[in-house]
Amino acid sequence: MEDFGKKLAEYTGGELKTYKGTEATIDRLADALETCAVVLIGSHGIDPGGRFGLTTDAGLTTDDSSGGHAKDEGDFYKKVDGKDVLDYHLWSIDGTVIASHMTKDAPNSLVILKCCMSMKNDRLCAPLRGKGVAVVYGYSESISNGGGETQQASFIQALCEGNTVAQAISAMKQETGRWDPMYLNYTLAVAQESEVAFPIVVSEEDAYPGAGNVNKEQTVKSGWLLPIRTDVPQKIVLTLNASVGGKVIAINCKSAKIAAGGLPQGVSFHVGGDGTLRLSGTPTKKGYTAATFHIVTTHNGTVSKPVGVMVADTAHATILPTQETFLTAEKHDSLGTRSWLNHVSRRGRRAEPARGEGQNRIRLYPHAENHRPSGGHQE
Repeated sequence: MEDFGKKLAEYTGGELKTYKGTEATIDRLADALETCAVVLIGSHGIDPGGRFGLTTDAGLTTDDSSGGHAKDEGDFYKKVDGKDVLDYHLWSIDGTVIASHMTKDAPNSLVILKCCMSMKNDRLCAPLRGKGVAVVYGYSESISNGGGETQQASFIQALCEGNTVAQAISAMKQETGRWDPMYLNYTLAVAQESEVAFPIVVSEEDAYPGAGNVNKEQTVKSGWLLPIRTDVPQKIVLTLNASVGGKVIAINCKSAKIAAGGLPQGVSFHVGGDGTLRLSGTPTKKGYTAATFHIVTTHNGTVSKPVGVMVADTAHATILPTQETFLTAEKHDSLGTRSWLNHVSRRGRRAEPARGEGQNRIRLYPHAENHRPSGGHQE
């Protein structure tokens, strides 16, 4: 999952923070939900669903335990040389516990749950939605590790291509299947009878289907888009002579113009009816260009967005692979727009622009891979 977080951070200009094992406390989780645009949570899901495990009880209170919202689930084991060996102790929590530890609402964010049975009921998604989370994506039943990784990689890739949640889920299903990809040979009826995991999204446009109705295909409608920071440079690699396909530069735009620099030959920009500023066209010349966009937002504010674009023979190329390239702010000109210069580090060290706090930080919570609870189900 950490690779997913890196991709999201790179695309949005955000900051990635990862907590693993006992580092992932309830209060750090609550803080992430209060401050981050995207939170990825990977852990064991616990019967009867709508709850997942922490490997520490740090921060949990007796109030959390009342009503069964937080539970001591006991010891978990792993196989070593064919024997069960104690691995860790597990405490499970539901959305009520998380919400009670949040001191402010989430910033209209996305939460991705790679946890078994996370959407089997609404004990996770309803409290999170009540605390300002815009979209919750999880699974109806136990999801295989490989299946969850495959689907969420496809979903995140589609988000980072400028698609809405609805479009990204649709693309994901077309690419990986409509339920857990480990069971693609099943018919719909067999998948439902076998309680195979279905991806479920809950948002303002997508009501929770209801307990007992989640093992069905869902047509997702959410128009949520990844936010993109405008105060840090965005680096883009395009493929020579290949269509750009509408690369998103910013959202919530009313109009935009290039205040400094320019775009590669064959590439242009436009602001769509959905308020996204996108690049389009087909680059016809290799090389690096930098541009600063002056944007009027849908709320009539103004921002400057620096973008660096490398046109290479392959989309997997890095910007000047032998010498790290970065953009750095030089000064504010008389129009109040920033001028950005391209620099090359000759010592091999990257000079990163300052990254502010706020909703575009992205934090990742770990998934406990290949662990088996004593007497329980192995994910």
